[in-house]
Amino acid sequence: MNTLRIFFRAGAAVIIVGIFFAVGCKESSTDANKSNEVITADTSFVNALEITVRPITDSNAVAIAVLASAGKAISVASATYENMAVYKVQIQTGSLLMYLYVRISDGALVKDSDDDEHN
Repeated sequence: MNTLRIFFRAGAAVIIVGIFFAVGCKESSTDANKSNEVITADTSFVNALEITVRPITDSNAVAIAVLASAGKAISVASATYENMAVYKVQIQTGSLLMYLYVRISDGALVKDSDDDEHN
């Protein structure tokens, strides 16, 4: 199936994932700082998977989130984040549950968060 082919093509991108999470996303320590921070979108995963169709589908978002986290997709739903249409993909990595937000318009990863931020 295409998913298997995608993951083989993206083997080199797994190294990028390690670097991405090693460097980490800069997070603000206060809510006041969060309101002023600029959202940085990461398109390296959609590019690594060679997804060229825009807007992306929910299955594209799952592939991007799995590649970005090296975890297992639990669920996906469309949502709005900071006035952007996104797919909210719930991922499980070991015992950690997290959400990855993938922008529908171009497949960019715009946010990741631990599950404890959500009710």
